[in-house]
Amino acid sequence: MSPLRRAAGILALACSLAGAANGEELYGRPLRGLTAVAPGEVAKNPAKYSGRSVRVEGTLRRGKDGGLWVAQGEGVLGLRTDGFTLPAAVDGAPAAAEGRVSPEGDGAILVASGVEVRR
Repeated sequence: MSPLRRAAGILALACSLAGAANGEELYGRPLRGLTAVAPGEVAKNPAKYSGRSVRVEGTLRRGKDGGLWVAQGEGVLGLRTDGFTLPAAVDGAPAAAEGRVSPEGDGAILVASGVEVRR
């Protein structure tokens, strides 16, 4: 293994351990640090955000139908994960999610490539 790859691996491990020490759990791909947009803003303006990569922050909520939502104040946005699952225990946890906004019905949903849950 090259020294550069070894250093990158050590850095990735250190970052994941630091996140775990802070009570953060990462699901999917690492977040890129995009500027957050309110979930309600995305939900109210689906055409503006459709196809764009965004970050939303709020509280994760599971519906009775098993659907997942990110809520912040009165605003909510549907959330679907892309290639990973979130445990049921994340309901009510603060989180940040990044992904692409996809039109759905009359609104939009965030198809998340990564979710960082804070406990």
